[in-house]
Amino acid sequence: MEEIANAFLSNREAIKKRLLRARENLRTGKLVLENLQPAEIEARYDNVLTVLYLLFSEGYFSKSNKSIIRKELCAEAIRLTLVLTENPLTDKARTNALLALTLVIAGRFSEALQPAQRAYDAAPDTVMSQLALGRALAETGDKAEDFGKYFDTISICLSKGLGAPVGSVLLYKKEYETKARRMRKALGGGMRQAGFLAAAALYALDHHVHRLREDHARARTIGRALAEASWVKSVMPVDSNIVLFAVADGLTPEQVMKQFAAHQVKALIFSATEIRLVTHLDFTDAMLDQFVAIVKKITF
Repeated sequence: MEEIANAFLSNREAIKKRLLRARENLRTGKLVLENLQPAEIEARYDNVLTVLYLLFSEGYFSKSNKSIIRKELCAEAIRLTLVLTENPLTDKARTNALLALTLVIAGRFSEALQPAQRAYDAAPDTVMSQLALGRALAETGDKAEDFGKYFDTISICLSKGLGAPVGSVLLYKKEYETKARRMRKALGGGMRQAGFLAAAALYALDHHVHRLREDHARARTIGRALAEASWVKSVMPVDSNIVLFAVADGLTPEQVMKQFAAHQVKALIFSATEIRLVTHLDFTDAMLDQFVAIVKKITF
């Protein structure tokens, strides 16, 4: 109830009354379920996308649940968005854009082998996207095939921590090939004469996978330094190369970012109270020491 109220910028009692009225209408209204006409689908399309976005957002940053990330809500939002892509009337650019956005964000969830098994049991058509797989393997030491057997498609980003200039690799079951190729072109992946980029990607796979754990170790050091700062309220558990922290009460991310900019630190405002930092191939131990020193210098 609280989650619904937050999503619709309302209060608990108002939402409770609306749900009670809806329940009563369903019970006494003798409703007949029938297929919607194309005009009706078009009229409701925007509202459906909005609800799916709110559902995913509530799962990704829940303010009314003990878990900061509720993967079951995010997975349901992705599943329902995939359903929209299977209908010609709703398989539109905005639907695929929402799907791409949610998959990119979901690809940053910290995944371990046991949760992957649970996800497969709940929804056989599963996806692992971005560099989450590579970073999970680097951290756990598991084999790629131990993860891959639980997913129908795997997208691995070759830039970021691996250091390739651009590019990603998509692995899929044969029945997904037609749709995968179509989505690749729709999202701008139909490049010609990309051999030089492919060579850089091969070099990254041959030389940089083993060093992803170095990014993780540096990120954990950053997390510990931030946790001791008086201007930091909390730091999310650091499982990979991403550090997400909330600023102290009375401060805004913009104020902290101004201090960061004064020390030539680049970061990203993640929400109304949070800032995100990311370690990567070009972030060295010397830079890490310098950042820790900066954290200790900053005062408000």
